[in-house]
Amino acid sequence: MAQRGNGWHGILLVLLLLAAAACSPGGATSEEELRKLAGEGQAVRARQETEENLRTLVKAYDGTSLDLGLLILEDRCVGGAAREYFFQSGDDQYRIRCWLTATAYYTAPRDELVEVLTSIGREGDRFDSLITFDRDSVRYPLAYYRNRGKVGGRSQPVEPQLSAGSTTLTWDHLYSEKPISESQPCSRNDPPVRRCWHEPTDTSIRKLRQRGMVFQLSLSPKEYHYVMKYGKTGT
Repeated sequence: MAQRGNGWHGILLVLLLLAAAACSPGGATSEEELRKLAGEGQAVRARQETEENLRTLVKAYDGTSLDLGLLILEDRCVGGAAREYFFQSGDDQYRIRCWLTATAYYTAPRDELVEVLTSIGREGDRFDSLITFDRDSVRYPLAYYRNRGKVGGRSQPVEPQLSAGSTTLTWDHLYSEKPISESQPCSRNDPPVRRCWHEPTDTSIRKLRQRGMVFQLSLSPKEYHYVMKYGKTGT
C-alpha cells in the first residue's frame, strides 16, 4: 500500500508542476503574442538587414565563374516553450526567436570545374572579398580533379567539398554519380512568423542541370532576433 501511495504522490507532483508552468509568467508563448512580437519594428528591421546581408553574400560569387540560377530564402519565428522542469533545452528562456536561411544554386559548364574552383580561390583571396574560400581552401579539390579523382597516386572515393564556418559549397559529383538534390518546395507562407521565397519561382534543380553542372551554396540559419522572457532583447 505504501508503494501505491508513493506512486500517487509522484503523479500529483507532476500535475502540480505542469499546472504551475501553465499559470506562471514562464508559460509558452501564445500564437497571438508570437505574431505581435514578430511584427514589431525591431524584428522587422533586423529581418530586412539580415536578408540584405545574405543576398550580398550570395551575389559575392558573381565575381567567379559561377552563374546564379536559384535563390531560396526561408524566414521562421518560433515562440518559447513553457517552463521546462525535466528535460531542459533552453527554449523556455525565450518569448520569440527568429532565423533566416539562404540556399543558392549556381551553374557552370561540366568541363570547367577546375576553372570554377580556381576562380573561387582567386576571388576569395581578395582583401575585401565576402567569399570565405581562398586559394588554400581550394588546393585539395583542385588536386583531386586535376588528377581525375586521385590524390597522392591513390583513388579517393569521397569527392571533396568546400566548408568554412557557416558556409558550405557542394556540387554535382563527377565520379560517384551523386548529384545535388532537388530543392524542397516552400512551406506555407504565414507572415510575419513564416516566409519563404524561391527566386525565380519557376526554376528547379532539374532545369538548372540543363545548363550544366549544379553547385549548392548553403548558409547556416542566421538568428537575427530574439526576446527573452525576462527582458533581454537581441538582434
